[in-house]
Amino acid sequence: HVGGYHVEGFSGGDPASGALLISRMQALAKIPLLITADFEGGVGVQFDGATRFPRGMAIGATGDPQYAYQAGKFTAEEAKDIGVSVNFYPVVDVNDNPANPIINVRSFGENPQRVGEFGAAFIRGTQDEHVIATAKHFPGHGDTSVDSHLELPVLNFDRVRLNQVELPPFEAAIQAGVGAVMTAHIYLPQLESTPGLPASLSHAITTGLLRNDLGFLGLIFTDGLPMHAISSNFGAEQAPVMAIEAGADVALEPEDVAKTFAALKEAVNKGDITVARLDQSVRRLLEAK
Repeated sequence: HVGGYHVEGFSGGDPASGALLISRMQALAKIPLLITADFEGGVGVQFDGATRFPRGMAIGATGDPQYAYQAGKFTAEEAKDIGVSVNFYPVVDVNDNPANPIINVRSFGENPQRVGEFGAAFIRGTQDEHVIATAKHFPGHGDTSVDSHLELPVLNFDRVRLNQVELPPFEAAIQAGVGAVMTAHIYLPQLESTPGLPASLSHAITTGLLRNDLGFLGLIFTDGLPMHAISSNFGAEQAPVMAIEAGADVALEPEDVAKTFAALKEAVNKGDITVARLDQSVRRLLEAK
């Protein structure tokens, strides 16, 4: 039942070996695999010999979005050579909290309009080369002082504030035709009534805000499910089911694939997730492939 793989080569991976492995897997697959990667800073961040680019803050500091376009284009060209079809970038979080331990230099800056402009340029450069770009971390991870890899951040903002700061870069990304959005493991109590329920598992945010209000029609990935904001608060089998119920198309990196598959199947059999709901995601994934 494999639908895709996430590629990592953090310890100086060999791009040729990666390309051969992906090519062999695609040859074995009856339906093309969706191959994702975090090429934040270029393919060279993970694979020796590929090109490195500055992180978002440095690109944003140039004042010229054309640099973001070129970084997206060249990264996508090298990603294609390896066989990667989805890049989990750009970060379109607005870095307006100097105490943020996880976004900081990954963002294009602290101005929502500037972040949106540079993010849209990177998206166009990526998708002009037929690689899917991913705007993250929805609905905005910039004004937090907690790393969601370690614990659950809280954004206690209302919709008026989100409309002014967090959402404009995502709106710009959607207008630029971004193919995917990644939801964040952050809790927004003024939008989600269930205490402690993060955006990645929230129907109100994933479907209500992103799909219905902003009109996004592409793929929705959750952020990685093994991150402690999820693993410390929700079961390894429960979280992926909740993500799909919320409206995500891909529950990213479940901790136990076989148990997750069984739990999703049980949720469908019980009627918690309808076949029609699954069909929506399957159609989006097949179209992307």
